[in-house]
Amino acid sequence: VTTTGQVTGTNYDGLTAISYDATGTDVTVSAVNVTGGRRGIYARNNGSGTQLVTVNGTVTGGTDEGIGTITGAGKSTTITLNFGADVSSASGTALTNDDGNSTTLVNLGASVTGTVSLGGGNDDLTFDGGNFSNVTTLDGGADTDTLTFRNVNATAASANLVNWENVLVDAGATVALDGNVTTTDLTVAGGGNFTQTSGLVTASGTLTNNATATVSNLSAGAVLNDFGAQLSLQGAVGGAVNNYGNL
Repeated sequence: VTTTGQVTGTNYDGLTAISYDATGTDVTVSAVNVTGGRRGIYARNNGSGTQLVTVNGTVTGGTDEGIGTITGAGKSTTITLNFGADVSSASGTALTNDDGNSTTLVNLGASVTGTVSLGGGNDDLTFDGGNFSNVTTLDGGADTDTLTFRNVNATAASANLVNWENVLVDAGATVALDGNVTTTDLTVAGGGNFTQTSGLVTASGTLTNNATATVSNLSAGAVLNDFGAQLSLQGAVGGAVNNYGNL
């Protein structure tokens, strides 16, 4: 399904693409501006192939999410938000995925407002220049999930990052937030900058700083390895600290 202009669904979804046939292959959606009374975009693939959703404009949902995708366990969805994409919903839920695997890329000039909930499956969410300042919750869900910030500079007030196995603040990224972080591993790569001014970092594995990091509170059981130029701990530290840089 490809749209080049405004699509509006007053009472239901703005744009729906569904393959119910288990013998089917791919589902592909390319959209510009979509508004739905329920969802903005709803894509579902029961077939054996992949599902691709590409957005180049404003997608707005109503009572449900801005973009909702379903593929089922073991299958995959790729969502790409390009320059000019702006995904939100009156419900507060911007994007959801079911138990299928997913890859979501928020590129330069794209933005997400509200909650992202990726469900089960192995999910990768990357903000590569995209705007996350209006995000409230980024939820990786069950299984093995990775959240990456790259080439971004933004502050997300009261944003919570939950149910991640890996959170990476990559080179060229400056990330500031005031919420909680729940992950197995949190890594600040060389050239990255992570600031958490309030809330709790719950890392059941390792927090690794290779650049600049500020953490308000660190949970018990975490191991903090500091190799960076600067690490600032502003509150309670419940885990072990190995300092090889500047603390």
